[in-house]
Amino acid sequence: MVYELLKNLESKHPDKTGAIHADTQPNNILVHQGQFAIIDFDDCGFGFYNDDLAVALCAFEHVAEGNQHKSFHQLKDALLHGCSESMPLSVQDIRLLPYFMLARKLVTIAWLEARKTNPGIRYYFPIAIERAIQFYQHLVRK
Repeated sequence: MVYELLKNLESKHPDKTGAIHADTQPNNILVHQGQFAIIDFDDCGFGFYNDDLAVALCAFEHVAEGNQHKSFHQLKDALLHGCSESMPLSVQDIRLLPYFMLARKLVTIAWLEARKTNPGIRYYFPIAIERAIQFYQHLVRK
């Protein structure tokens, strides 16, 4: 489902793709005196611009868990507002973000699977699967 959707989107909207970082999660963003810089370019390549947003949004889900000061929706709204200042987002771009997030969750599962012999990583494998299933179930109920 996700793969077909993304391939169709890519063929109809080549302007939605280009050079991306592909790992825009909080640990790769440095902030100093109101300025920010992105580090860790080993995953960068060519892809959908929404991929970078989806990576950040998936990370924000974890940041917001149990956080009394920041909700996922606050973080998402701030990200989309900031992004729209340099790259306007269409209604369709925003509507498709959950599908990009699901794709990211599946990529994360594949990454964990390839490294599950590592005891520190093995712990997260079933958690990532459960979160992806819950996210998918929520997505198809909408």
